[in-house]
Amino acid sequence: MKSDFNDHLIDAKLNINTTGRIDRFSDAFLYPYEATSYTVLDRLTESGLIKKTDILLDYGSGKGRVPIYLS
Repeated sequence: MKSDFNDHLIDAKLNINTTGRIDRFSDAFLYPYEATSYTVLDRLTESGLIKKTDILLDYGSGKGRVPIYLS
């Protein structure tokens, strides 16, 4: 998938590894790790809904993709 390839490229550029899915700890109450697509994060930043002066609280940040990318 093109988005997956793009996610790997951006991860490499940021020197992080946040791609993939981790199911080993998931059950009826715990959801698996699944990263937010960089395409979605780009849309969010371009939407004007968040500004550089805003504070972001990322619940369940997993591997930290959202705060690292937005910072």
